[in-house]
Amino acid sequence: MTTASGPDPSVPSRPAPIARPATPPLLGPWLLLALGVLAAVVAVTTDHVRLGGYLLAGSLGAVALLRAVLPPRLAGAVVVRSRGTDTLLLTGAAVAAAVLASTLNLAGS
Repeated sequence: MTTASGPDPSVPSRPAPIARPATPPLLGPWLLLALGVLAAVVAVTTDHVRLGGYLLAGSLGAVALLRAVLPPRLAGAVVVRSRGTDTLLLTGAAVAAAVLASTLNLAGS
């Protein structure tokens, strides 16, 4: 309440709202991609090149699917552009990795 002379001292005033930092983006889909790339690197370094390519393609495809179906709030750190653009680029990279892995000539020259 207020009186003619100002706020009533018997009524407690509301505390100022606390400024909270923005919520950081979720890393779930991004961590899935990072683990897939790590698995692909391990496969390639242990002489399983084709498997490494397929692991990379699979992780890119999984992240593309997650980006397509999850809302931006849950897709987190893989949200870079519009949903369509992100999904198209991730799917294209997955297909390219799968095609390259499947056409490798591992017999040597």
